[in-house]
Amino acid sequence: MAEARALAERWLGDSQALAPEFVDATLALASAHGDAALHTQLMTALRAEKERGRLQQLIWALGFFRDPALVKNLALLLEPEVDPRQLTLLLLMSGNQSRHPEVAEAFTQAHYDALAARLPEEDEARLARVASSHCDAAHRQDTAAFVTERMARAQGGSRMLAQVLESIDLCIAFKAAQGASIESFLAAPPR
Repeated sequence: MAEARALAERWLGDSQALAPEFVDATLALASAHGDAALHTQLMTALRAEKERGRLQQLIWALGFFRDPALVKNLALLLEPEVDPRQLTLLLLMSGNQSRHPEVAEAFTQAHYDALAARLPEEDEARLARVASSHCDAAHRQDTAAFVTERMARAQGGSRMLAQVLESIDLCIAFKAAQGASIESFLAAPPR
């Protein structure tokens, strides 16, 4: 982890410090185990970056932070000077890659109308995908209750809602079918 962190910091200072094929993996690994200092460095770089490819890499990296206190970067989506089309990835990554998807989901629910107003009409339906990492009936019910009416108004929203709910249903079914054998295996791994 220390080497990934050092490489990420070197890349922040010089985009040529890492071969292009290693940038995403290095940033993801460093961020997944990153602290507030690395988060601050990435946020500072994001605000100053003008080159689109590097901007996407920074957004990618920010989506891998696991500490719920560091997922505060979602507030970027509400800043008027930031292009929300680029940052939708951050919201989706925070919901799906984080150990705390409820942070991204709570943010989306609290700011849904503001987010939808800032996004192009064809992207509003993607907001439902924030909840797609859940794997239990209670979250499925909460998701359906919150987004059903909103997705009915969004372009492609009905299809996106169906996909999200199907994803949750498949996870629930897989967990029910395989959960006991996985727990058994992990409790006594073969030697």
